Amino acid sequence: MPLPPADRERNRELIAGRLGWPDGTLDACRQLEAGHPGWYAWWSRNPWRRDGQVPPGPAYGAASADAHCGEPSLYAATPGALAPLIAEAARRDW
Repeated sequence: MPLPPADRERNRELIAGRLGWPDGTLDACRQLEAGHPGWYAWWSRNPWRRDGQVPPGPAYGAASADAHCGEPSLYAATPGALAPLIAEAARRDW
């Protein structure tokens, strides 16, 4: 059973703290989500995708809340670079 939104957010705060997300990163993820309802955003020190299409180094990632296992996540080095990728993907019919 999925966690209630408040619990999911608390878990994300704990994960960000324990994994040492840089200052402002969690807020940037929240802003991405606010600007793109139905999408989840995160930050990763070592992003990974099955197809290998990730920027080098740490990156912001996003996936549709409706994404199914195996659907690609989006990655970009900055929130500003990720936002148009989310907008473009949201217009497509996966």
